[in-house]
Amino acid sequence: MKKLALIIALVMSVATLAKANCGNDNGNGNGCSGGSGTDGVNGINGTNGINGTNGSNGSNGSNGSNGSNGATGTNGTNGKDSVSTAPNRSVTAVLDTAVRLYDGKYVQVQAFNAYGFATDNTHDAKTEFDASHNFTYGMRLVFKIGSSYEERLLAKQARDIKALEAALSRLQD
Repeated sequence: MKKLALIIALVMSVATLAKANCGNDNGNGNGCSGGSGTDGVNGINGTNGINGTNGSNGSNGSNGSNGSNGATGTNGTNGKDSVSTAPNRSVTAVLDTAVRLYDGKYVQVQAFNAYGFATDNTHDAKTEFDASHNFTYGMRLVFKIGSSYEERLLAKQARDIKALEAALSRLQD
């Protein structure tokens, strides 16, 4: 049995060596892999080259030609240039809101805000709304001259109540 094991081991080792084909120059192998060796010493660096010379500057370009003048504009009214000095008489739509802060017999105090809508002629609602803005805001002092509708109504009711009281007192007598 020992002989048989020895023969099998010997055949296997020979077959393994033949299969490995460790670079035996028959074109069938890629060489055997083994441990890597130590690196060799680096070689000496060569000398540095010399810098080249700088190039020369180019020549200046020539100036361009002058452009031609624009066309002359047309004359305004009566042969003269026209500048409008007329005041702007366009109508501006304004939304005015007010809050009554104090209301006395002769004076009223209000806080107000006037929102001006745009008046350009684009007829585009979004453009006109975007150009709208707070026209003005502030405090308003209102002076009351004469009696208001409410005061006149209260005075009439007071007279009617007095007349009814007088009529009732006569009926009770």
